[in-house]
Amino acid sequence: GKSGKLFWEDGAPVLFEQLSAKLSLIEAGEGKCQWAISHPALGEDLPLSAARLIADHQSFYASRQFGNLFVRHDAMLYHLDSIGMQAPMVVKLARSGAFPISVIKNSPIAPALIRRMLQHNAKVLISGAVSEVRVKPVIEMYLDEDNLLGVVARAVSDNAAFCLNAAGEWEQAGGAVLRDNAGSLLESMVDAAAAANSLPVDQPENKPGADAANAICLFPVKADLEDVEKWLGVLIPPNAKNVIVTGQPGRTWKIKTANTMELIRQWEARPRNASYLGTKAFRELVTVRSAPHISIQAESSGVNWLALSVELEDELKKLTPADLLARLTEGDGELVSLPSGVYRRGDLTDYYKKLETFAGAGIALNGKPQKIHALQLAGDRGRDLLEMTGHAAEMEDLAVKLRGLIKGFKKIPSVQVDADAARILRDYQKEGVDFLAWAADTFGGALLADEMGLGKTLQILLAITALKARKDNAGLPSLIICPASVQHNWRREAEHFVPHLKVGVLESGKERYDILNKMHEYDVLVKNYSLTRRDQEILRGQKWLVICVDEAQAIKNPAADISKVVKTFDAKYRFALTGTPIENRVSDICSIVDFAVPGYLPSSMNSNKMSGDNGAQDAAFLRARLRPILLRRMKSEVAAELPPRIEERLDCAMTPAQKKVYLAEAARARNLLGTLKGGKTAGQEKIIMLAALTRLRQICCDPGLIQTEETGSGKVDEFMNLVAPLVESGKKVLVFSQFVRMLNRLEDRLLVANIPCRMLTGQTKHRSELVESFEKDAEPSVFLISLKAGGTGLNLVSASHVVLFDPWWNPAVEAQAIDRTHRIGQTKTVLAFRLVTLGTIEEKILELQEKKRRIVKNVLEEESFNRGLTKEDFAFLLEE
Repeated sequence: GKSGKLFWEDGAPVLFEQLSAKLSLIEAGEGKCQWAISHPALGEDLPLSAARLIADHQSFYASRQFGNLFVRHDAMLYHLDSIGMQAPMVVKLARSGAFPISVIKNSPIAPALIRRMLQHNAKVLISGAVSEVRVKPVIEMYLDEDNLLGVVARAVSDNAAFCLNAAGEWEQAGGAVLRDNAGSLLESMVDAAAAANSLPVDQPENKPGADAANAICLFPVKADLEDVEKWLGVLIPPNAKNVIVTGQPGRTWKIKTANTMELIRQWEARPRNASYLGTKAFRELVTVRSAPHISIQAESSGVNWLALSVELEDELKKLTPADLLARLTEGDGELVSLPSGVYRRGDLTDYYKKLETFAGAGIALNGKPQKIHALQLAGDRGRDLLEMTGHAAEMEDLAVKLRGLIKGFKKIPSVQVDADAARILRDYQKEGVDFLAWAADTFGGALLADEMGLGKTLQILLAITALKARKDNAGLPSLIICPASVQHNWRREAEHFVPHLKVGVLESGKERYDILNKMHEYDVLVKNYSLTRRDQEILRGQKWLVICVDEAQAIKNPAADISKVVKTFDAKYRFALTGTPIENRVSDICSIVDFAVPGYLPSSMNSNKMSGDNGAQDAAFLRARLRPILLRRMKSEVAAELPPRIEERLDCAMTPAQKKVYLAEAARARNLLGTLKGGKTAGQEKIIMLAALTRLRQICCDPGLIQTEETGSGKVDEFMNLVAPLVESGKKVLVFSQFVRMLNRLEDRLLVANIPCRMLTGQTKHRSELVESFEKDAEPSVFLISLKAGGTGLNLVSASHVVLFDPWWNPAVEAQAIDRTHRIGQTKTVLAFRLVTLGTIEEKILELQEKKRRIVKNVLEEESFNRGLTKEDFAFLLEE
């Protein structure tokens, strides 16, 4: 109770002191010690054997009751703090009197007993009984298959070990853990951990020195453990459980996938004065990997060439550059998690820049030998590659070879052309001829991909002439394979610019066989694709000087028969000629390259997956590989004298009856779309969906294309309002539509309005005569042209206005149509009108074009591409 006077059994008053007396351990001389009682009122420590102990009945016999033990000395009664010992034990200690200090030193419980006394502020007055030791923290980390993480924290010196208990105290381990003084406790723990699949993760070399070898109770130096304690306080969550791990107190908690990066960040911040042990699973989880390794080997391979092989670290091969860039742009932390492990952001950023450098130089990262040409390193690309090599010893040889490669390439040499032709050649056309001849010598072929209207035919004819003038090429004919619609254009161009060449045009009929039997007597043979397939065996038996594929998009599909056929012909040189080298996807140009320069692109290149969404590196790689073999110029670059080209959109409102038909058909198409499976549409499903979209597009033009009932067409009315004034003012107008039946309906309207018109479709015979009559006719008129029949081989510069009646999926096809008149020879401003029916699929088509025209811009640095349609595209087109 409270302090005060009590009357004791002898009737004398006793003063009760509320403040407890402490049980102490003191020296008794002659190498002995004894238990004592300490209290300020006693003056000096009172031997426990000389004290009068008093306990209540409950305290003495109950095994778990403490604190009701008292000591009477003289006229004072003290409450005794027995430091958790039961009353019977304290009585035994009182009877023991003095005992040798060695007894307590050899007791296995002595360290824990003295530690408890010190924690209760009890005295331990034995010289050397308590000492602080320098320790090395040792942290063991365990991770099981269920992502349960366990932590055991120890501190060791050469003759003592401590473990961090559940109360957050460093508890001295029992003697069984210790080894003899000659051994190292730290090493023994490492050995034991190895047996338990726990190996060093981070183990500094410095170890604590040996000290206080004879102390009964040791404490670790606080400064040695402060950093570890703070780190563990952050690392271990509040909900961690107290468990026994490998016989020692530890903490465990569940690691969630979302928290892995935070765990790694904390692991990165661990104190460096500790040793860390961890299971294999834990080490793999937290190890921050070194920068990925890139293996490079190089050797010289002729003038302007370098043989090179580059291989990535295996574990990153599956990660595309686009995936890597996406991971790098997700946040801004120091660490980045990849499927292959965790990396430092700076290391991965440098690695990605190297990938960009290789892609920009057109170097495949597949470990296979490849040749790079000096032109692939044009501009900053060679500098970037040199900077990437740095000064590393293994890269010095590559740097030397790269410098020699770049320095050694001067320029494309000029070739001699016919004097008469040279006088009319434009500078860019002469450069094209030089390029074709040089590429033929260097690579065996090339792609000429100038924009339409820049004179590609002339450049090819002059390149053939220059190559044929060489002694070793004499006597070999050349073969031009082209659409039937442009066969005679080749003959006219040859007769005009290179009249000394004997040119034969192979068409159906007896004359074709006469020419085939005398192929070697001709300088140039011109043959359409259809007859090329038919006569492939005869053509395959001839050795050709040059085979040129005109409108080479015809061989964009490598699986098509015509693509396979032309690639089997035997030619010394191969040229591909096209204004649209990429019509639908990147594989278009890869197939064309496979004809012009077989084996030039890596066979492992998955072109179909190279899209705008897959990252710019694929496109950069292809662009670099194409640079030495592809020449493409735009009218805006080389034909500044061309008049302006203005494109304008005219919106057309549907008639009420037309709108009713459209809405009913759109609802039917949306229901049909709901039956498709997955995100990809292929085969019959895609055909059905495209047919539904075609019906919608036809309704936008004129519902009369799909039904007999006439509803009128807002677009046809707008068309007549546009065209009639143009013709009345003396203009010639080209009108393009995909639908021949629509052209027939427009023809009827124009004739009713007394507007002169002509029509060109795939069924038109005497095509060249029809085009010539339109060009020579000075009177204003309208030329109705189907998009497919009029997309290539037409020169219609007498017209200055173009009407695109219905938008097409591929903007490149529309551009080709406008280029029929906006080409060399045009002197008037060209105005192109695109008619668009409001609130319909036509507006969606234009939006889709804008969303999808990235690939050509990336590969050829222009915009004119749209990919095949997916289910998501169909849904977008049918949105209300």
